[in-house]
Amino acid sequence: MLFLFGLRNNWIIISNAIVIYISSSSYFLMKKRKDFDPRIVLLFFFFVVVFLFSYLSLFSLPYTGLVTGTGTATVTQAGAAGLLITDTAIAFGSGYYNATCTGNTFATLDSNLTYGDGTVGSVYGQAAPYCWVNTTAILDGTGRDFHTLQNNGSAFVNVSVIADKHAEDWLCGGNCPFTNVAALQYLSYNNESNSCTGLSSGYEQGVSFNSNVTIGICDRLDFQDSSDSINVFVNASVAKDASSGAKTISLAYETLAY
Repeated sequence: MLFLFGLRNNWIIISNAIVIYISSSSYFLMKKRKDFDPRIVLLFFFFVVVFLFSYLSLFSLPYTGLVTGTGTATVTQAGAAGLLITDTAIAFGSGYYNATCTGNTFATLDSNLTYGDGTVGSVYGQAAPYCWVNTTAILDGTGRDFHTLQNNGSAFVNVSVIADKHAEDWLCGGNCPFTNVAALQYLSYNNESNSCTGLSSGYEQGVSFNSNVTIGICDRLDFQDSSDSINVFVNASVAKDASSGAKTISLAYETLAY
């Protein structure tokens, strides 16, 4: 308690005690003298009153010079979302719809081991037989073409994809004159084992002839270096009335950190 009141208030107590001691001593000394002056008595009682007032002020009244407060320190560990595309292009090469194909109004191009002649099926589906005439060596069935997505951040991420246009904008430059079958689908697959929980369930359509929507391709992509990447394949339905010329569609991959 005395420490809280500080040196200043301790000095008041000590000073008043000294005053009382001196005053009382003077009083009794003067009383023995024959020339005792009654005014000394009044002075003595004056100092006593001063002491009592100081004492009561110190211990009875609220002490307002002491102010206390509390502070807090917080920290939040936030992971960084990142996505690196190490293979950014899927190319089907050149070709055209085979007009002799019956029963189909489109050709199927599958970047996961696609074929132009329809003699052998791919892992997740077979190109429509005889509906595409391949004029380059790209669609020779010897390899796959895909986008590789790597989580280069420090948190689990959800990954989705959306195209920049719908399928008729892509293949017909606006509207296809005779059909409404143009489309694009996505397939996700682990590039490294156990990279993703919640891959696509087979090919999922994100682009129809007149719309394009966001499709989730990985619910939870890991960020550990040994298991942090997936491959994304596409399957295109090329309408038989698609216009000629090079066709490019852009895919935006979006991530959301957990």
